[in-house]
Amino acid sequence: MQRLIAGNWKMNKEMRQCKEYAESFNAYFKETMVEVLVCPPLPFVYYLARHLHPLVKLGAQDVAAFEPGPYTGEISATMARSVGCLYSIVGHSERRKYFGEDDKLINIKARLARQHAITPIICVGETSAQRKAGKAKAIVKKQVLSCTNKLAAPSFVIAYEPLWAIGTGKNAAPEQAEDMHAFIRQLLTKKYKGKGKDVRIIYGGSVTPENCVPLIRQKNVNGFLVGGVSLDAKRFCEIIAKCGM
Repeated sequence: MQRLIAGNWKMNKEMRQCKEYAESFNAYFKETMVEVLVCPPLPFVYYLARHLHPLVKLGAQDVAAFEPGPYTGEISATMARSVGCLYSIVGHSERRKYFGEDDKLINIKARLARQHAITPIICVGETSAQRKAGKAKAIVKKQVLSCTNKLAAPSFVIAYEPLWAIGTGKNAAPEQAEDMHAFIRQLLTKKYKGKGKDVRIIYGGSVTPENCVPLIRQKNVNGFLVGGVSLDAKRFCEIIAKCGM
């Protein structure tokens, strides 16, 4: 299947920096066989959709669990789609940690995204304490099965992000990533039969140009959700190029 390399800017950059990024990215980017996605803060999507290389797709970092209506401060899936978002991250660990989102809410968001022609990237992952207690797979299993409720395969992406690796500089060893990705693949295959093999499972957690190659060579690692490094156009393009080899 086609690899997906997605960049999550989180709450970073201003308009001036966004313009500089587009110029820099286009200078470094080389056409590739992988699918490339950038998820900036929503105010920048409309601009980037018109100034980034045409092969690059745009996504939202979150969508509301509601259709348009009286929900001050929320961004609906219809709004995100109207400015060019083809994907949306849902259930990122920072949404769970800082905003109290649970699997039920994340599933609602994912289903609304699909209803409006947006592919949800559903984030799952365990904490360091949960892994040390031997509960990593039980936690991830619950998240995967709950968050994909009433979704058809392969209409979504799963992003495995061990919480102990996000923004810490500590990435999972290739064998650790493959072990969990293979486990997720097994869950999806059991739930969706043959279609489970077509769901892309991408890895996120301190991915860099220096560590991406051994990770992407794993059988069930179908791409990356890149955080901090995606803010640097040159280094993000290095990851894209290495994954396209």
